Amino acid sequence: MNSHPFIFSLFSVIILTTGAAAETRDLIIVAGQSNSVGFDAVPSELPAADVDREVMFWFRTGDPPPDQYDTTSAGEWTTLKPQPKGRPFTPPADSTEKPPARQYGNFRSADGGFGPEIGVARELLSRQDQPLAIVKAAFSGTGLRMDWNPEDPGDGGSCYRALIQETQSAIAAAKEKQIELHPRALVWVQGESDCNLKDSLTYEQNMNRMLAALRKDLKAPRLTALLGFNTRFGNGNNPHIGTVVAAQKAVADSDPFCSYVDTSGAETLPPSHTHFTAAGTLDIGRRYATALLQSEAAPAASKPAARPADAPNIVLMMGDDHGWDETGYNGHPYLKTPVMDEMATTGLRLNRFFSGAPNCSPTRGSFLTGRHPNRYGTFNPGYSTRPEEISVAHLMHQAGYVCGHFGKWHLGPVKASSPTNPGRLGFDTWLSHDNFFELNPFLSRDGGDPVEFKGESSEILVREASQFIDKATADGKPFFVVIWFGSPHEPYSGLESDLALYDNLPTDFANRQVSLTSNETGEQTRRLQRDVLRERYAEITAMDRAIGQLRTHLTERGQRNNTLLWYCGDNGTSGDAAATVPFRGVKSTIYDGGLRVPGLIEWPARITKGRQSDLNSVTSDILPTLCDLTGQSLPDRPLDGISLKGLLDGEMTDREKPIAFWQWTAKPHEHTSPYFDQEAQTGTTPLVKLMNGKATRDFQNFRYEQTNA
Repeated sequence: MNSHPFIFSLFSVIILTTGAAAETRDLIIVAGQSNSVGFDAVPSELPAADVDREVMFWFRTGDPPPDQYDTTSAGEWTTLKPQPKGRPFTPPADSTEKPPARQYGNFRSADGGFGPEIGVARELLSRQDQPLAIVKAAFSGTGLRMDWNPEDPGDGGSCYRALIQETQSAIAAAKEKQIELHPRALVWVQGESDCNLKDSLTYEQNMNRMLAALRKDLKAPRLTALLGFNTRFGNGNNPHIGTVVAAQKAVADSDPFCSYVDTSGAETLPPSHTHFTAAGTLDIGRRYATALLQSEAAPAASKPAARPADAPNIVLMMGDDHGWDETGYNGHPYLKTPVMDEMATTGLRLNRFFSGAPNCSPTRGSFLTGRHPNRYGTFNPGYSTRPEEISVAHLMHQAGYVCGHFGKWHLGPVKASSPTNPGRLGFDTWLSHDNFFELNPFLSRDGGDPVEFKGESSEILVREASQFIDKATADGKPFFVVIWFGSPHEPYSGLESDLALYDNLPTDFANRQVSLTSNETGEQTRRLQRDVLRERYAEITAMDRAIGQLRTHLTERGQRNNTLLWYCGDNGTSGDAAATVPFRGVKSTIYDGGLRVPGLIEWPARITKGRQSDLNSVTSDILPTLCDLTGQSLPDRPLDGISLKGLLDGEMTDREKPIAFWQWTAKPHEHTSPYFDQEAQTGTTPLVKLMNGKATRDFQNFRYEQTNA
């Protein structure tokens, strides 16, 4: 079995005669399906390298389930080299027995093959003087759920059990030779078989489960996991490839000892490109090694930090189309918002808080990612976000929070099969709707079928969020809650008791007709603005009351003092309701009337008396602020928001980084092209707005934006 018996035997004799553990080696574990096996990596195309003889190697390769037809190192350590071809199970000619499914064999070539283990070892040894041992347990055609499930005692867990058995046996055999092995990393090349509707949707969950079991079974809690697969297989036409990629990235984002390895561009074998060639296999092995070294070299600040003892529970709330003027504390002549008015008095009132965009979906993306909508491709309502985005929920989960989303989503479907549902964006649970909703809403729990909830929608969301908070508290977990209300978005409705508060709106409003969606038909209709405002204001008052119910619940549970409550709108007042807007523009315009929204923060333990701030701030500031408060490092990607931690403490008076706004219709042929002015982006102006092919700069003394500066 050993092509270099003299070298390895001499090495063994030296070890045995010392009478003590004379050596320690890092252990790399290679596992996965056919590209981990090396199905099309032909040995004759592998350049020779003497360094391979320095690596201890233990292997088992075949097809599922593991059996006597696999190629193995026969329970012995050998040196690193290609492995011989095994054979699938084939019944005797006179037998009626049928072979098991998925009998592919381990290698196509009669000469055998090799997987990424050789590239991994050569790259590591070229950059580190650290002895290596490699255990390989890889099986062609296997799926994470179908074959690597640590909780399945049957065939569904057979490959996982083989991996554990081979690794534990290899460690024990090395120990007999006075060699101590330290599990360092898992090289996981698998995912192609899970690129189907069912398995792709549960890949993240299944991967997390397997990694947890592997670290436990090998007593290696800090084992680094390197995840990747051939994203070009089937000529890259499989529609579920992106879902599995997103799942692997999500695991890497939430697991401090995990990295995603991009294999794109590595050479594959035409015409199907299902497998890497010998050169491609060597290439991806080197990529995995590089990813390992980069992960280990990352500074401590870039890795998840412990949550500070004084970090708060967090509740983020957002109204739908709730403009700056539509609160009592901002002087609205008719609206009744006693709870928000009290928050403005006792907490931090952000007088110049802006939505990331003048309409819904782009702002919601900035809220979650800390980035400008152009960075994640959500240009207008109806555009999903990207599955690979890192959300504030991912980061709070990393910090130990249990995360729940309640209400409107509008960043893609909320159903379980969606790659951009709240669960894929980091939330542990969700009760959500794809878009806006009114009384008696239909909501989906964790991606299930929508169910009708009877009652006022804002109160329903707060009630469900309160139950989530109670469970988190009972479990001893800090909570991160996002409530995106469906109010006050049209078409509007309200409880009779709330409607009655606005029976006496000015008759002037009855002389205007506005266009909006019909509650009855879902089509555009025209109604008297007085009737529209009566219902809209009723929704805002109900939402205000629901926020008060949440504050009361937190007080009763003893959680209010150290819970940060942050409320804002997602864009300015919609055109059908723009009766009292003091600024130029409305929703969908990048004047202040479309961007400026209520902004309130309460945190009694930190903000001990009411304050107001005229500092420009924006929804993309939420993620950096919460990372700062919870001790988490920022994502390694461009961010546009800044931390407002200093503002919470009354120490921040200037904003060094300007806020940029950009708006382009979803129908570009009907409007002007987008415009970008680099000079405007680097200026010292508080706000930079790009519209109609020109840059305009909004200084604070040009409050109503009647002329461009």
